[in-house]
Amino acid sequence: GAVYLLNDIVDREKDRCHPEKSKRPVAAGIITVKTAASAQIALLLVTLAGSWFLGQPFFLLITAYFILQTAYSFYLKHVVILDVFTITIGFTIRVFAGAQAIDLWISSWLAICTFLLALFLALNKRRNELMVLETDAEKHRKVLSDYSTYFLDQMISVVTASTVVAYALY
Repeated sequence: GAVYLLNDIVDREKDRCHPEKSKRPVAAGIITVKTAASAQIALLLVTLAGSWFLGQPFFLLITAYFILQTAYSFYLKHVVILDVFTITIGFTIRVFAGAQAIDLWISSWLAICTFLLALFLALNKRRNELMVLETDAEKHRKVLSDYSTYFLDQMISVVTASTVVAYALY
């Protein structure tokens, strides 16, 4: 929740250009930036404190996730390809953190399948933004000017085939 609030605060102006994201509380002005920032800090502190009690490895994963998502909110989302890989790595960290919280070993196959499926989702998210926003895509997310539906379709084809093969082998 802390990560999502941070991103909503940072993106509030651009979210107002998106048909769905413009309805988010911060972008819509329902919640002030000050209130959202206070809630974000409170959630972060509770999350870090709670994760500490689940053990140092879990705490480190949660901290790494927050640092990665903060870098995404301020910088990485503006860099072509790194934006989708950051989303992908975030999903993968969540799986490892969840496994760590319940003391479960993650196989390399599960990690690969998670990574590929998350990459598939991230690429499709960018493609959907291009299709839905059309000429306004760059107003919402500048990095979209570096993508084309052709390029994304090619990437999605490769990742889809890789994902199917990885799941079949798993």
